[in-house]
Amino acid sequence: MEAEQHYYNAKHSKLVDLGLQPHKLSDALLDSLMNIAIKYRDRVDVSLMLPQVNWREPKNDRRMQMSMPSKSSAPEPRAVLAALAGAKAKKG
Repeated sequence: MEAEQHYYNAKHSKLVDLGLQPHKLSDALLDSLMNIAIKYRDRVDVSLMLPQVNWREPKNDRRMQMSMPSKSSAPEPRAVLAALAGAKAKKG
């Protein structure tokens, strides 16, 4: 657990010192992006936005399930190579 008060105080001055000219996003751009997000919200897989980190336990089962495909879902390497060879034969 992180302490409520700590010494670290991050500053982002180096890029400005190098000549960065920061600019903020305009309200019109943000409004446009929100309209696009709302228009296509039915395409969003909300399960991918759930928290993936469990700081209190060293192992997170949900993350392991998502990152490690099951053996049955992964195609056999020979099948993949055969499919690629067949596709090349049809083109050539």
